Amino acid sequence: MITRVTQVLAESGAELSREELLDALWLAGRMPRGSGPLARLAAAPESPYGPAEAPTAAAPAPAGPGADGTGEPREPATAGPPDPGPARPVLATAEPARNTAAPQVAALPVRAPDGRAAAGELRLGKSLRPLRQRFPDPRRHELDIARTVTALADTGMPETVTRPVRSRWLSLALVIDDGVSMVLWQRLAAELRALMERAGAFRDVRVHGLDTRGATPLLRTRPYTGSGRLRAPETLSDPTGNTLVLVVSDGVGEAWRDGRMRRVMELWARCGPTAVVQALPTRLWDGSGIAARPWRVTTRRRGGPTRAWHVTDPVLPPDLVHFDSVPVPVLEPTPAAVGDWARLIASPGGTAVLPLWIPGRSRPGRPAAAPVLMTAPTPSCGSGTPPRPRPTGSRPTSPPSHPSPRPSCAWCRPRSDRPPTPATSRRCSWAA
Repeated sequence: MITRVTQVLAESGAELSREELLDALWLAGRMPRGSGPLARLAAAPESPYGPAEAPTAAAPAPAGPGADGTGEPREPATAGPPDPGPARPVLATAEPARNTAAPQVAALPVRAPDGRAAAGELRLGKSLRPLRQRFPDPRRHELDIARTVTALADTGMPETVTRPVRSRWLSLALVIDDGVSMVLWQRLAAELRALMERAGAFRDVRVHGLDTRGATPLLRTRPYTGSGRLRAPETLSDPTGNTLVLVVSDGVGEAWRDGRMRRVMELWARCGPTAVVQALPTRLWDGSGIAARPWRVTTRRRGGPTRAWHVTDPVLPPDLVHFDSVPVPVLEPTPAAVGDWARLIASPGGTAVLPLWIPGRSRPGRPAAAPVLMTAPTPSCGSGTPPRPRPTGSRPTSPPSHPSPRPSCAWCRPRSDRPPTPATSRRCSWAA
């Protein structure tokens, strides 16, 4: 169906890809009523005369003798239908024509408050407080007044004593995906940028645009402009591990599905803390290229690279489920999600449950399913299927004719009493 629609649009001159058509349909279903496209005015021929030069209707001829000579007075010619006035727009959503006769009143534009794209901006800023830590910077020094005075009193020599300056320990590289679908989330990206700059948790905030349309994802100096110098993703790799890379995207681009962005994210995660802020709601993550699943994460040091995290399943034992790729956390722009992630980054060793990006699980139009542990079917007594559990509190219809405290069937015994090699399925018999 979608292929047929794209063919019809291409024949009419509007060539759209499958992703662009789905984005347009998704946006059309969420636009408020009455906000359709501009209407076309009714096709009405303009009068060759101006408004002041329009010919007036001819006066009715006076009554006179009829043309047939009967002498009866002839009725004056009746006027035609009234002028319907200027043409109205076809759609009610179009702007009506201005009435030049009405007096023009001067008006000033007024800015009305609107809702925020990032819910709970104040609480979202407070969730970044764990990152407001200061540590001695060995590259910068300042005068230690107390130690200088003590040294001067002890030695009598005018010597100065310095100490490393305590500064913020992280720099932020905010990477904004400026693809076609991210135009809808431009306001969210602007609010996150302003929030990070006012949080006071980073030494500096550098903003980059992410161009994923080419064979290799590249960085721009300015997002949403289409201009600026292009840079390789390796420019954000900080060997000191003091640069936090935060990517804002909805995961709709093809680079998030075919593995190109996965390789870039793993490159950044090997050097320092890295995370993705998912612009879409949680219920739409599985349909995008950034599908996530909760995992239990344990850090080994403060602000270490994401690759060094120890990841285990939050429910199953560690020897059953393994996380084989580089962990990349996926965050909602909410105070709870950002707060858990910030506390984990700032702690020297902590544990938290975070959603991690699972590569290769998302497909267009098909949600990803949670992993299921497959176990071999267990034979049972006679029928070859496990016996149904009896509801709690129910009684057997009739007691066994030969009650025995221990069943003789290998599959009905406790696990510790089973033989090492299961026997073939046979009908259970109760020993006397």
